[in-house]
Amino acid sequence: MTIDTSADTALASAISQVESGLRDHALRPDIVSFFDDATSTVSHIVRAPGGNACAIIDSVLDFDMPSGRIGHASAERLAHYVNAHGLQVMWVLETHVHADHLTAAPWLQRQLGG
Repeated sequence: MTIDTSADTALASAISQVESGLRDHALRPDIVSFFDDATSTVSHIVRAPGGNACAIIDSVLDFDMPSGRIGHASAERLAHYVNAHGLQVMWVLETHVHADHLTAAPWLQRQLGG
């Protein structure tokens, strides 16, 4: 597919960077995914290539419906990975409104930054 980028230099630059990253494995981010059985949700930690900056995407806050209690076991798995690998959280992201789970983003941000 060819995209005409003659009128949009920012788009042309972004496309060039993505294409370069696809060709050069050293430029590809490291993505580790964590599956939450209770909600069938996948959370991700995306690490910048060659560095320790990372993003946490779509984290899960554990919720026990019968008791109405929350827990942090799923989020603690993410925090443990970040700490064990010496990562620096720059962003805690949500890709969409979640009807299937509560987000652990505020808890993770308090624990890890971002």
